[in-house]
Amino acid sequence: MRSTVSFNNIIHYSLFFSYLFFSLNGFAALTTDSTSSELIIKHWLTAGPAEAQLPAFNDEKNLNGKTFKPKDLIGANLKEVKQPAEGEVFLRQNKEFIRWKK
Repeated sequence: MRSTVSFNNIIHYSLFFSYLFFSLNGFAALTTDSTSSELIIKHWLTAGPAEAQLPAFNDEKNLNGKTFKPKDLIGANLKEVKQPAEGEVFLRQNKEFIRWKK
């Protein structure tokens, strides 16, 4: 008995193995360890301490009947930092300059 393979079967098997090949390669790329690189920080800048002031009307109740609390300052983005450099002014507070330092 002679077995014959049709053209459609060849196409189906080719597509299946192509899909399998590319799927496994994609899976291998997703599972590679990207944490193997190491970042060493030799120098960093600090500024401060700086006093955080409560906002205006902090004792007024909001729509939920609550007043502003000092702990709410922790989650607030009060100062946008752009390209800090040693000696540059970070903040002016009470006629004093708070500068970046190593």
